[in-house]
Amino acid sequence: SSFMWFISMKTTSLNWLFWGGCFLGFLIKLPAFPFHAWLPKAHVQAPVGGSVILAGILLKLGGYGITRMMMLFSYTLESFGILVMSFSIVGSVYGAFMCLRQSD
Repeated sequence: SSFMWFISMKTTSLNWLFWGGCFLGFLIKLPAFPFHAWLPKAHVQAPVGGSVILAGILLKLGGYGITRMMMLFSYTLESFGILVMSFSIVGSVYGAFMCLRQSD
């Protein structure tokens, strides 16, 4: 099938573009820093049941999607892993400093 042909292609710019787009979408869905600004607005505007589903199920789908895409495109991610790890470290340090700044 055409999808298997796409998977069988080794590192090409099309794979990088596809992986980058999916990764960005899943980071927004996760929500990870700096793509997390939509989450408080969504919880405030959603009814209680919608907020429970959002927090309990939908936010976890971003991490699940990243995990599935990493298994699918493992050959493309060899050099992309450093970027992902550095992005994670920056987000963790930023979150720690924001917690230190809280007065309440």
